[in-house]
Amino acid sequence: MRSESLRNSIPASMTTFVMLVLSAACLYWAKPVLVPAALAILLSILLTPIVIWMQRQGLNRGFAVGMAVGMTGLFTLVVGWVIAAQLVGLAEQLPTYQSNISRKIAAVRASSKNSLITRWDAFVREISAEATKAAEPDPTTGAPAAVEIPPIPVRIMDDGWHWDNLPNASSIAGLIEPIAVGGLILVLVIYLLFNREDVRNRLLCLLGDGQMTRTTRAIDDAGQRISRFLLMQFVLNSSFGVFIGACLYVVGLPYALFWGIWAAFMRYIPLIGPWILAAFPIALSLLTADGWQQPLLVVTLFVVAEVLVNLVIEPWLYGQSIGVSQGALLFAIAFWTWLWGVPGLMLAAPLTVCLAVLGRHVPALKIFDIVLGDEPTLTSEMQFYQRLLAHDQDEASELFQKQVKMHSLVEVYDETCIPSLVAANRDEVNGLISDAEQQRIAEMIRDLVEIHAMSVDQEAFPDAPDESIVAANTASRLVVLCHPARSQSDEIALELFQRLIDPRIYDCEVLTRSHLVTQIIEQIEGTHANVFCIAALPPGGLAHARLLSKRLRRRFPSLKIIVARWGMLADEYEQTAEQVHSSGADHLSGTMEETCAQLLNIARLDRLPAPGSVVEAANRLETIAG
Repeated sequence: MRSESLRNSIPASMTTFVMLVLSAACLYWAKPVLVPAALAILLSILLTPIVIWMQRQGLNRGFAVGMAVGMTGLFTLVVGWVIAAQLVGLAEQLPTYQSNISRKIAAVRASSKNSLITRWDAFVREISAEATKAAEPDPTTGAPAAVEIPPIPVRIMDDGWHWDNLPNASSIAGLIEPIAVGGLILVLVIYLLFNREDVRNRLLCLLGDGQMTRTTRAIDDAGQRISRFLLMQFVLNSSFGVFIGACLYVVGLPYALFWGIWAAFMRYIPLIGPWILAAFPIALSLLTADGWQQPLLVVTLFVVAEVLVNLVIEPWLYGQSIGVSQGALLFAIAFWTWLWGVPGLMLAAPLTVCLAVLGRHVPALKIFDIVLGDEPTLTSEMQFYQRLLAHDQDEASELFQKQVKMHSLVEVYDETCIPSLVAANRDEVNGLISDAEQQRIAEMIRDLVEIHAMSVDQEAFPDAPDESIVAANTASRLVVLCHPARSQSDEIALELFQRLIDPRIYDCEVLTRSHLVTQIIEQIEGTHANVFCIAALPPGGLAHARLLSKRLRRRFPSLKIIVARWGMLADEYEQTAEQVHSSGADHLSGTMEETCAQLLNIARLDRLPAPGSVVEAANRLETIAG
C-alpha cells in the first residue's frame, strides 16, 4: 500500500525522464549488438522492395533474396576496392605536390610584402636564428662556451625470428571484429528478408494486443515511409556522387572517382557531411593546380550542387518532408554520434525518422512525435492565446495578421479570437488567471481587431446577400440588439460580431453588461427591435441567457431571440439547444458564421410580402428554399 502511494506521488514527467535515461544507457552499453542489428534492419527495409519485385517476376524467394544480397555484397566489395586503390595512389602522390604549394606561398608572399604571412615568416626566421646561433665565448678564458651534446641512444637490432613477432591478441581481435560484425549483419539481413511476414506478425502480436488497427497502421506507415526514404536517399546520394566525380574529372582534379564515391557516402551525414568532404578536394586543388582557377571551380561546384540538391531536388524527390524538423535532426545527429560514434552519425537520419513515425502512431511514444516532428505542436488558436497570456501583443498581432491573410474574417473570429476568449474564461473560472488578467486578454483582442479594421478599407461580410434583400431593407433596416450575458469577453465578442453585420440590411447596437432587464425592455420598445441576440461564451452565462429569454418572450411574443453560445464544444450542442429552446429562444448558434446565416434568413422571411394568393405563397416557399 505504501509502495503504491509512493508510486502515485512520482510525477509522470519524472518517470518519463528516468525511462529515457535508462534507455539511453542501454543503447550505449548494447552498442556492439544494436549497431549491427540497426544496420541489418535498415538494409532489409531497403532491399525488401527489390526482393518483392523479383518475386513478382516469377523468381522464388530464396533466389530473389540471394540475388539482392549478392548484388549488395558485390557492390560493397567493388566500392571498397576502388576506395582503397585510389587512397593508396593519393598517398603516394602527395609528396610530389610539395613544390607546387611552395610556389603558391612564394607568389602570395611576393604579391604582398607587408601581409600577415610575410610578417609571420620573418618572426619565425628571427626566432630560429636566435635559437641556432653560436654560443657566446667565456669572458674569463676567452674560449667558446662548451655546448652540451645529448647522448645518442644505441639500439641493437636482431633480424632473427622470435615468438614475439607474432601478432598479439588485441591485434587479432581488431582484425576479427569487423569480419564478425559484417557476418552478423549479413546473417540478419538474410533472415529478415526470408521471414519478413513472420517478423511482422510477431511485432503485431507483441505491440498490437487490443490495438491491432493502430499497430498495423504504424507498422505499414513506418515501413513504407522508411523504405521510400532509404531508397530515395540512396538514389539521390549516388547521383550526387556521380555528378561530383564527373565534374571534378572535367576540371582536372586528380582521383575524381575517389572524391565522387566519398561525396555519395558523406551525404548520408545530413547538413554537414558534404561540406566536410568538400574541404579535401578544395585542399587538393590548391596543392595540384598551377593557378587559382581550379580551386575556385571546385568551391563553386560544391556550393551550386548543395543548393540545387537541398532546395530543388530533395523536396521534389521526397515529395513531402520526412517528418522530422531540421533542428531536431541536428540534435539527433549529435545524440547518435555521441552514443554510437561514426555508425551513429551515418544512421542518425533513418533512426530519427523511425522514432518520429512510431511516435505519430503509438501513444506511449508520443514524446518522439512532439520532440522530433516537423508539424506544429500548438494549433494557431493556442499559439495566439499563449502569446496573449505572455502579454506579447506584437507576436500576437503577427499571428492574427497571418490568419487574416489565409482565412476570411469570420473564420478568424471563430477559430482564433473566440477560442482565446473562451480559454481565458475557463482559466479565470478555474483560478489559473485573475479577473484582471482575463479582462486584459479580452482588451488585447479588441485592440488587435481595431488595428486590423483601420488597416482595411472595407470589411468583408460572411454572407453576400441578394440584391433583392438589400433593396428591401434600404428604407427600413432590420433592428438587431445584442446583449452580453455575463463577462467582458461576451461584450467584446459582440463587438467583433457587429463588424460582420452588413449595415445595408441591419441596424445593430451592442448593449453593455450594466443594462438591467427593465432598461433592455425599454430599449427594445424604443428601437422597435426585430432581433435580440444574447452572447454567452462558455463556461458561464447560460443561466442568465435563459432567464432573460423567458422574460423577453413573455413581453415580446414576436421578437426573434438568438442565444449565441460561441466557442462551445460540439458534444454540448444538443443539450444546450434543448435548454435554450425551452426558455423561449428561437435559435442557438455555436459560431459567428452560423449567427450571421440565421440573421440573413430572418431578414429574408421578414421582408417577404404577405401571402395573398397561391402565386405569392409559391414565391414565398421558393424564396425560403433558396
